Amino acid sequence: MFSPIWVIFLLQHDYTMVQVGVIDAIYWLSLFVFQIPAGLLSDRYPRTYIMALSSMFVGMAIIVFAFPVHFWVVVFSYVLWAVGVAMKNVGDSAWLFDYVHTAGVQHRFSKMYGYGMAISQISIGIAALIGGYLGSMYSLQFPILLSGVLILFSGLLPFLLPCPPRAIRRENVIVNLKESVKIVRANRNLYFLLFLGGIYAALDGVFIILKQPFMYYIGLSVSHIGLIYLVFTFVGASASFSMHKIEKAMGRRVLFLTGFLPLASIFVLLVTPGFLAVTGVIMFSFTTGLTLPLLVYYVNLEVPSDKRGVMLSYMSVIYTAILIPLSPVCGFLADVSINLAIISLFGLCVPLLALVVLAYRTRK
Repeated sequence: MFSPIWVIFLLQHDYTMVQVGVIDAIYWLSLFVFQIPAGLLSDRYPRTYIMALSSMFVGMAIIVFAFPVHFWVVVFSYVLWAVGVAMKNVGDSAWLFDYVHTAGVQHRFSKMYGYGMAISQISIGIAALIGGYLGSMYSLQFPILLSGVLILFSGLLPFLLPCPPRAIRRENVIVNLKESVKIVRANRNLYFLLFLGGIYAALDGVFIILKQPFMYYIGLSVSHIGLIYLVFTFVGASASFSMHKIEKAMGRRVLFLTGFLPLASIFVLLVTPGFLAVTGVIMFSFTTGLTLPLLVYYVNLEVPSDKRGVMLSYMSVIYTAILIPLSPVCGFLADVSINLAIISLFGLCVPLLALVVLAYRTRK
């Protein structure tokens, strides 16, 4: 419910976009610090525990965020948020891949993960519509606080899931890291996929910050923003839902969509007048719904189960390293001009396109 309003919520409490960018940079720095430890924990302990802790940390973070009485209170909430997201990044997809592998249906992972992403995005869209309505009827704080409470209690759900048996070697942390680095260095395909996923996630991370004030500045109300969130989450869900079919039809050529669609989305966002500019946001949502589960699927195919968590954490480390300096810079540009900040996103599209070509041409 907080997804369409959290940046607007801070702006209404007299935070500038520069401050939002700085707080976001602290979030990405925290995620950078906690991501590999979370991956190591995921490889050593039941992933259902990691998923439960993820929901609990995120829920507590959002409850604290609902009371932005001071800059450092918001920072504290973002640090808690980063811990929870770090655990989510290495928990859910790795658990699903272990589950389908144990069941002997690993070929269905892309379909099941895509369906899961689709359901998640549809749920976010419906919650965004409700949050936008509640925010316009009462206050923006109310849907944020309600979201935090619901997410906190959702931490009980992973304990209802089966915990797939897997061989867990209680290795020294340093040894585990060295072995995982060797796997990456020996597999150029995996190397390019990790960087491709990291750069795209960084592009998506900046876009998430900018799209709320962009829609607000072109004259949309909070309730209308919630409605539009519903539309583009459904579009993203349709991409995730169809991901396995698109990948099956196009093969590795589907990677080219991850490079060219963001470029086209940003261009449409900038050149389309008025309300119609949200078409670019919808196009970007389709790209994210397709790209993220696709790259997670490709990475999972390349690594053994006992290294899956730490490998996925490497992708997160890459995009957090990019977002630490990029978030405050984009916040500064957005205070000058929101369109200028969006134009700066073209800078990430160049390495993205290069990595698409390399990942397509390279085989293990």
